[in-house]
Amino acid sequence: MKKLLMFAVLFSGMILAWACNDKNNNPTAPVTIPGGTSTPTGTRTPDTPTYTPTLGVGVFTPTPTPTYSLPIPVFQNNYSTAASPRCMVLNGSLLTVAENEVTSQGAVADMAEYTVAGSSLSLGNPPNVGNIILIGAPPASTPGTPVAFQPTTITLQAPQGFVNPGGGASGAWSAVLDLNGAGATLYAGYYSSWTAQGLSSIYMPYYGSGYDGIAFNNPKGMCDDATHGLIYVADTGNGFVDEFSPYEGIPGAEPLWMHRWSGFAGVTVGGSGVTFGSAAVSFKSPYAVACDSTGNVWVGDPGYTPSYVSEYTSEATTILQSWQCIPGCVVHGLAVNPGTGNIYVADSGNHLVEVYSPTGTILTALSDPGPAAHEAFAFSPSCLAFGGGFIYVGDDKNDFIDVFQ
Repeated sequence: MKKLLMFAVLFSGMILAWACNDKNNNPTAPVTIPGGTSTPTGTRTPDTPTYTPTLGVGVFTPTPTPTYSLPIPVFQNNYSTAASPRCMVLNGSLLTVAENEVTSQGAVADMAEYTVAGSSLSLGNPPNVGNIILIGAPPASTPGTPVAFQPTTITLQAPQGFVNPGGGASGAWSAVLDLNGAGATLYAGYYSSWTAQGLSSIYMPYYGSGYDGIAFNNPKGMCDDATHGLIYVADTGNGFVDEFSPYEGIPGAEPLWMHRWSGFAGVTVGGSGVTFGSAAVSFKSPYAVACDSTGNVWVGDPGYTPSYVSEYTSEATTILQSWQCIPGCVVHGLAVNPGTGNIYVADSGNHLVEVYSPTGTILTALSDPGPAAHEAFAFSPSCLAFGGGFIYVGDDKNDFIDVFQ
């Protein structure tokens, strides 16, 4: 009972700050946390470390209820972003983050590329941040004969998703999902990197604004199946998950769609010993998608209360799992830990990152890293990435990347 009371007091303090909408970017006094203090810098500089505790001193350690079967990852530090992180992809030592936000000063749109070394993130100097891509495809040429080619420059309006399964390797493909109002455009092509000048050496010869002539409606999630060379988009407003292939199509034309699905309809129910959360669940608002190392697709749907998580084989020919998260869960992000196969859910409703077994048993949860680790808003996880034993969590209300281990 005492633990519950302590949690309620801490949580009510966060809610009060949120309700007041008091983002104090220029604090003048240290922030007191259990066991120590942390003095804010006074000026919030995007994409720089904001809080690095000494482990064991000044670390806010939540007391979970109930006791989980896995240890709770420990908060290490965090980095501020220029806008709300919507999607992050870690490939080797490169962490690419799609950011967009509408502020009182206007819209902010960025693709930021960090170099990762454990819990440390670096954007370089000058920073590798930009919102411009190049589209078009060089024409075929005779070997040894140069061909003049002028790609078209596109300024991203609100990057919502990004994948780059080949990293920055020559000839590797990538894709960007860019929102424009309620609609969106999917660009797919070849990728190098985002440069310090903000102009990327990324060539996007294929692009499209929807699936088979049906325009995207507020799509939120995007992932890639690197094993089979596929792109999945959670078309939230239309209630579908769409599948595309970046390898097909004619330069300048839309990527050839493969198919779309709406939940259980038209999908074989398979799996051995699987108990489904419901016998006939159709998507309401599919929001988050993620692929595991085998190419299976996981879909989080916050249209249900609490959210559903479902697992499908590659190309969604068969559904393997379907279960609901803990009460109050509103899934805004999904990731599959490549080492354990466990499912990580960014839950904006409970302000947690929950860790589930593939069959839906909750194993542990990452909670608010502490009052010195964010501003006036409660912890609001939106996207996740893994690497080297670290967990990188995007917080779209406080504009941070939090690092746990």
